[in-house]
Amino acid sequence: EEEQEERRPWVPPELRYLLNSFHMFGQFDPAVFAEVYPSIETLRVSAGQFLFRIGDPDMYIFVVQSGRLEVTTTDNQGTAVIKNVRAGESFTSLLSFIDVLTGHPATYKTVQAQAQVDSIVLRLSMEAFVPVFTNSPELLMRVVQMKLHSMPTY
Repeated sequence: EEEQEERRPWVPPELRYLLNSFHMFGQFDPAVFAEVYPSIETLRVSAGQFLFRIGDPDMYIFVVQSGRLEVTTTDNQGTAVIKNVRAGESFTSLLSFIDVLTGHPATYKTVQAQAQVDSIVLRLSMEAFVPVFTNSPELLMRVVQMKLHSMPTY
């Protein structure tokens, strides 16, 4: 087993953290995703600052490294909190992910995220995954299958 560990390629800690925080990728070998590493950005978001707003491009995976963000939705009935995102948690939409991978990125129509305290957030463009899934389409199929399996049936 030690020999196998030694032969594994080194995976940067930011990439490992991001993939482990994003539940759909946590079970895959991080080395498969090594080519997305250069696309990871570390953002410092001050308390009260918006990470993104309605109308911004919906094309990123976000993982909170420290701090807390509040994700809200706004419609004709007002604004409601969808989720409080804390350190180690991620947020993105699988449908937006698929839109980007198929060349149809959109903007946030009803959702925005605001830092509740000073926060550090990893941001990764979904487009960075295009070469990974082009080279290994079975990975994309497994991700979609996992998501479909976790969806409630009616």
